[in-house]
Amino acid sequence: MQTKLVTSLKVDSEIVQLTDCLVGLFSTLDQVNQDLISGAAYLHAAVSIRATRVSLEGLDGVHLYIEQTVCMPDAKPYRVRLYQFLRDENGTIINRIYRLKNEENVVGAFSDSQRLENLDAALLLEECGCHMTWAIEDDHYSGYTGRDGKCISRTYKYRMTAEATLTRERLIQLDVGYDGVGIEDDGSAASLGNRVMGPPEGVVGHIFKRLSACAFNDFPTLSGDSAEGAEPSSSGSIVAGASDFSPPSPAGE
Repeated sequence: MQTKLVTSLKVDSEIVQLTDCLVGLFSTLDQVNQDLISGAAYLHAAVSIRATRVSLEGLDGVHLYIEQTVCMPDAKPYRVRLYQFLRDENGTIINRIYRLKNEENVVGAFSDSQRLENLDAALLLEECGCHMTWAIEDDHYSGYTGRDGKCISRTYKYRMTAEATLTRERLIQLDVGYDGVGIEDDGSAASLGNRVMGPPEGVVGHIFKRLSACAFNDFPTLSGDSAEGAEPSSSGSIVAGASDFSPPSPAGE
């Protein structure tokens, strides 16, 4: 099955405009540096996100290939995903998230685009229950996932949520995990339980700022003590991954 890099699209213009805001290179380094300078009690993860358009045969909508990497020397992507943007039966924009069965054959595609030829819709594993729902606001996009308690982390079985704000210059995403205490077998619940993962109450989520004209080998990194605490949490949403797009990747871990 052929995978193509996409340079132009003749599809839903609103979805194209939304995904335009995600294509490129982003990092949380500015936020982490501010945490260090201010002596903040909570240190956000130092993470980069790279996204590029691809097109997979047999898969509807608009597709993005995503790599997330800890900002440390010689770090390899710790999360590789395929995002699918389309509308549901109500016309709402949703972002489905997929893991890749063959991700070892694709990792590094931003320095070797030939690797994208290894993408195949038949090798995608959907992160069920963790799709992101997007809305168009006056000057930004807002997204969320997990409010129904159906986005469950694979390792810790936490109920993950994510709230996102997206512009052309940055993505702000807050990922939180709950223990599910009080949720019935049928999924009904007055709440998602106790908060057990993510920043403390009142702390802003991860702020990914766009980096323009930044070559792969020139990407700045943290090292030594500055990188401490940069290892991504296992809550991962865009994205994260509760969407998987951010350091915490709910369904991802």
